[in-house]
Amino acid sequence: MDGALNECKENEIKTNLKGMFQKINALTAIKTIEILKEKYKFQVSKQHIQKGFMKVKWPGRLEIRNKLIIDCCHNPHGAEMLAKE
Repeated sequence: MDGALNECKENEIKTNLKGMFQKINALTAIKTIEILKEKYKFQVSKQHIQKGFMKVKWPGRLEIRNKLIIDCCHNPHGAEMLAKE
């Protein structure tokens, strides 16, 4: 993820979704966009990417309600990641 990391480091990624795993997902999305730009001349700005990350909502994903954590982790790896949060 050389280009993605050069332009947007993990600690600089801002998203409405909570948890470190969501930052990893965001980096994956950024890398995908980089590939689309290189191979298919896909046009999207860094500002539009950031705006999209800030608008995203995923009910039931590391959601906190009245001191209760709700998460729909659906496999052992997801449960391990949740436990680390």
